[in-house]
Amino acid sequence: MYRLIFIFCLAQSLIFAEEWNTVYLASFPRSGNHWVRFLVEEATHIATSSVYRDRNFPHLQNVFPWGAYCTDHGYEGHCRYPTLDDPVLIKTHYPFLKPKTKINPTPKSAICLIRHPIDSFYSFYVYRGGKEDKIDKKSLNEFIHGWRKFYEFWELQPGVQIIRYEDLLANPEIYLNHILQIAGFSFDQEDIDRALAKYPPQGKPLKHNGCYDDGSLDRIKIELSDILKRYNYDAM
Repeated sequence: MYRLIFIFCLAQSLIFAEEWNTVYLASFPRSGNHWVRFLVEEATHIATSSVYRDRNFPHLQNVFPWGAYCTDHGYEGHCRYPTLDDPVLIKTHYPFLKPKTKINPTPKSAICLIRHPIDSFYSFYVYRGGKEDKIDKKSLNEFIHGWRKFYEFWELQPGVQIIRYEDLLANPEIYLNHILQIAGFSFDQEDIDRALAKYPPQGKPLKHNGCYDDGSLDRIKIELSDILKRYNYDAM
């Protein structure tokens, strides 16, 4: 199987990368990227990709012709790989995390997920092996700086559509439809219903609020106040 995949990649690599309809799915870590990829794959049965070899859901060793890594026929193994006629949805955390492949400077479009930093920071802290009950100051400093840099970068990219993770949680049908339309996938209502039945929303906003001391919460709200206000997080 892996040899066939390698041959596929090698043969397709003769096609110029810029011919692929790449659509970046950008997010700060732990902001819903994997959940969106699961939903898109179930709705379209087309495998999504990543500029990283993710450890949670192992991606194959070879870089595919569109310039990214891919799981073996999608997360569940039942997807087909994209063709030149399909959008290619590619996960990235750039510029917060350096990609393992080259970034396409002219993607077809980009979707940027944003999640309240109180949730994304602590979730990423635990993901990286944080052992303490509350996030430490060194990690908080890194995340505040990186979160700002990340969203200020993507806000300036032409054609980018920014979607709040919290809106996807609250109204998944509306926002999955929106994501699929932005990316350019063909789909119908049955596809959306099937995807959401298999991968429904879980959790609630600000569930990690108690994982910070008062000083850390104040720092997040003050130092990121301008971005929080732009996306109506100041009202939460």
